[in-house]
Amino acid sequence: MGAIKAIMAYNLALNGNPEDAIVNFDQVVKTIWETGVAMNSKFKETAEGVLTMNVSVSFPNC
Repeated sequence: MGAIKAIMAYNLALNGNPEDAIVNFDQVVKTIWETGVAMNSKFKETAEGVLTMNVSVSFPNC
């Protein structure tokens, strides 16, 4: 399914007008913010989530 989506995106990009693909920076930031607010904190890339839940971090003595 992922390969089909990738091929479709490739075809859309090749056949589309680049002028129509421009996205307003403020819209991008707003969308990212809304996604972050809606996302469960367990899945966020923070110091309290994702890899830190399963990987211990140790600091070497310098």
